[in-house]
Amino acid sequence: MSVKTVSDTDTGDSTHVGGADWNKVARYFNGTSSVINANINSDTTFQNNRMKFVNGSFVSTVSTSNITSTNTMSWPQPQGQTSDRLLSVFSNDSVFNKTMASWDNNIAGVIKFPSIRKVGTIAAGPVTGGGSGEGLLFGFVDMPAIPSVRGWDATYGSYWRYNTTTASNTPTGTRVPARWILKEYLPYYRCKFRLSTATNTRFYFGLSFETSIPATDTPMDNPEAGVLVGWRSTDTNVVIISNAGPSGGTGTSPSVTQTTVTKSSMSNQVRQLEVNFTSASSCTIRIMDGNATQVLGTNTITSNLPQDAMCPSLVLSNTSTTSVDMDIFFEELDHK
Repeated sequence: MSVKTVSDTDTGDSTHVGGADWNKVARYFNGTSSVINANINSDTTFQNNRMKFVNGSFVSTVSTSNITSTNTMSWPQPQGQTSDRLLSVFSNDSVFNKTMASWDNNIAGVIKFPSIRKVGTIAAGPVTGGGSGEGLLFGFVDMPAIPSVRGWDATYGSYWRYNTTTASNTPTGTRVPARWILKEYLPYYRCKFRLSTATNTRFYFGLSFETSIPATDTPMDNPEAGVLVGWRSTDTNVVIISNAGPSGGTGTSPSVTQTTVTKSSMSNQVRQLEVNFTSASSCTIRIMDGNATQVLGTNTITSNLPQDAMCPSLVLSNTSTTSVDMDIFFEELDHK
């Protein structure tokens, strides 16, 4: 609804507001360009979603719904520049003159000193398998044997090729045969892999009390703690299996959470998986494409979380006598 203007355009006098003055005010509120050079020096309150910035037909609305306490936001001074721009969470831009302290910030994808976070990597490179990981993943075990193939993919990088052999129910992949990881360490475990097929397979990635996850549809028993993402032979979609384990009581049973990602979509595709404890009471699992540019599925687990020490594993097994390949590009792990 616009503000009305008047046809009387007199300029008024010292005791009367003229029509010309009123029309300036009306046109100012109606969006006419450059009618008043307003200098606002009084508190002006905008309710939620009532301040809007417009560029032609495009509108950006300012939401204040996240403000839950009285505060002051200071306007920054650009250093060495006469103009600048604000950076939003999802804007595609570069930042300059910033100091990020790793002890005060969780900087993903950056190697940290052990005083901040302990780290470990398995990077498929010139040395094939043989426990040649680093840090937390040093001394991993190859299953069923050291991979004999080192491959190169122009899009996704180098990999090691593991194989189930033609003997059914043969596990292949990597495991670290030691339990030490607690959810209170806020572990972050990630991998990049490719399966020649997801048909007639079982696949488990994550943290588990089992130092050697069995090639069955029961990767963890009632008294065993863990969080695994993957699938059993009977699953249609990728699932998340979590269990509190011994400290949660002997009657604790594993919980199974369905994701929206189909098992068939994991065949012959490079994928990345992420198990991330953002707190001791919350674990986020993400399924991503090969270069982690698209998130295919996200689930957050807040119940029946592990209450015991765990070890990392990336394991595939076949349910038939047909051999299946698994290419591992990398694994990475960090925690307190």
